[in-house]
Amino acid sequence: MAKVERDNRRATAGLEALTELLESGVAAFSPASEDQRSFLVGWGLLAALHGQASAVVLLHRKGFGHEAAPNRRLMIEYMAQIQWLARDGKDAVD
Repeated sequence: MAKVERDNRRATAGLEALTELLESGVAAFSPASEDQRSFLVGWGLLAALHGQASAVVLLHRKGFGHEAAPNRRLMIEYMAQIQWLARDGKDAVD
């Protein structure tokens, strides 16, 4: 049980950091270039990732870790999309 509690504390800390980033607002990080499509798509993916992470943490806290599997899978998919977007930028959006 101690391992689960430790993992939940670590997940909560990560979720709080992600929440702080999102609450700072898109304008705080918006690039100066005219083509902001890649940035906006990435910001949307980050917000979607935050929603799934929130669900996973809540489900785990309530003892439904197994039921959170689809949410964890979506988090992996969002991260893969964010990495692809970071690598290919405008081409990934197109």
